[in-house]
Amino acid sequence: MDAASRGAEDALVMDRLELLRLHPDAPTLTGKLGRELVVFAVFLAIGIVVMPCVIFAAGRASLGPYEHGGVFALWRDFIAGLAAGSEAFWFVALAPYLLLWLLRAAHRLLHNPPGSLREP
Repeated sequence: MDAASRGAEDALVMDRLELLRLHPDAPTLTGKLGRELVVFAVFLAIGIVVMPCVIFAAGRASLGPYEHGGVFALWRDFIAGLAAGSEAFWFVALAPYLLLWLLRAAHRLLHNPPGSLREP
């Protein structure tokens, strides 16, 4: 990176910091929302990358080889299903995040007596 582009990048960062200093109530992604978006992105990546591999392994063990090829063929078909907007494929992709929500809800119900649920 040359000095000119580094200087321009530093100026952009300083402009953002100056904006936050002048407008402290400006929305940022550093609070709970930002953390939740990062968690969502990580769990969505797990749902898109790992879940097809788990499905492939379980299917191969119980049903035999995948008809269209190997794990990459299944992953390609999975991505095509997501792109087509198939609800089943999107459910599989979002399942890890939905499981996290269920675990959070169970934890909250088990650790808070009835009638005392409060905002975390």
